[in-house]
Amino acid sequence: QDTNNIQYAWLRLLACPTNNMMIVGDDDQSIYGWRGANVDNIQHFLRDFDGATTIRLEQNYRSTGKILKAANTVIENNSGRLGKELWTEGSEGEPISLYAGFNELDEARFIVSQIRSWQEKG
Repeated sequence: QDTNNIQYAWLRLLACPTNNMMIVGDDDQSIYGWRGANVDNIQHFLRDFDGATTIRLEQNYRSTGKILKAANTVIENNSGRLGKELWTEGSEGEPISLYAGFNELDEARFIVSQIRSWQEKG
């Protein structure tokens, strides 16, 4: 998900003639657009390497069920994705809450206060 077009072209050249290559990526995540990364390269890979096998890693070990449900709901509106449904065997978790700080200092104070409250509760 974080290759630019030139890097992708190099990979295609390196893989020839056997097209023996493995890639790992997540079409729902691309954080290096600022340096030219093109998440579309994942979809191009499936087009350019006919017969490639896709293994979806959908089980999540870190987030709660409620967070994953919210993430799935938000990202499903992206029509340019390959698609997956994140899930967990873990707990459903607490309800999701939102805090909109007035500024960075207000946000920082809220975070510190929240962490202290959690520490007191154990």
